[in-house]
Amino acid sequence: MELELQNNRIDRIENKIDKLTELVVALARIEEQISDLGSSRDKIESRLTDLEIMQSVTSRDLDSHDRILQSITKLLWIAVTGLITAGIAALVITG
Repeated sequence: MELELQNNRIDRIENKIDKLTELVVALARIEEQISDLGSSRDKIESRLTDLEIMQSVTSRDLDSHDRILQSITKLLWIAVTGLITAGIAALVITG
């Protein structure tokens, strides 16, 4: 009878140890997932920083191109105005 009680007690202890082992394994898996998420977050932050730098450079280049285009447009209008003026002057002189 006493042997049976001890066996039951040992079985309960073994069951508890098994549950604790499963819990430790589950915690280790969770810890690994958290670590992986941290690595992924770091990679995303690095990529975001790179994209911000690229956006800044692109914006600066676009501003530069915009100024050049405005200058070319002004020169074009000056040339067109000059040609029209020259054409009108030629008509007045010959006319």
